[in-house]
Amino acid sequence: MGGEIVVDGERHNNLIPTPLEVAKPTEMHLVCDSIHAVTIKSRGVKLELVGEPKYVEDFRPQK
Repeated sequence: MGGEIVVDGERHNNLIPTPLEVAKPTEMHLVCDSIHAVTIKSRGVKLELVGEPKYVEDFRPQK
């Protein structure tokens, strides 16, 4: 799975900054596989983590 979130023109590839609460144009595009994708557009967003976090993998963002 991959995708991106764009908040007021600022693009985050394969990363969702959390917690996040903005009242600005937001678009999230998720690619589930080669034929399934979801795009969500909004005037703002509030994201928060729920439950206990667990280790998935090391993350080294590309610069």
